[in-house]
Amino acid sequence: MNLSFNAETGDFEGIATYNDKQYSMTLVDFEAEHMQKATDLATQINNWLNEGLESVKQFTATSLIKLKNESWLDEDQPLVSEDVFINTIELDGVLVFSDGSFEVYFDDNDLFWGHTIKVDIDQSFEIEGANLWG
Repeated sequence: MNLSFNAETGDFEGIATYNDKQYSMTLVDFEAEHMQKATDLATQINNWLNEGLESVKQFTATSLIKLKNESWLDEDQPLVSEDVFINTIELDGVLVFSDGSFEVYFDDNDLFWGHTIKVDIDQSFEIEGANLWG
């Protein structure tokens, strides 16, 4: 993965690919001289996402489907199934911290009227939670 250091923000930034679609990856809390550490971590997370993103989407659907169906349906809209939920959300970006934990952001495609979905994952790749953001 190719990263560049943004001196203005102090972050590493790059574009990663999942299923032939690109998404942004930003790594924060690093020093400019830690390019190799940041690149290794970004590559590890990207590889994990390419193998495990469906499980992240499943966790997200299981966590948020009740909220969607109880509070975020349009008038006369039928209940949304977990399968529809999973197939609707799209990977939008990843924010990585120097300790190895990261946040995965999904475009909700109007499931929650344009709010972003954020999923927290620890440095051991354990999913900690999913919630609406923004």
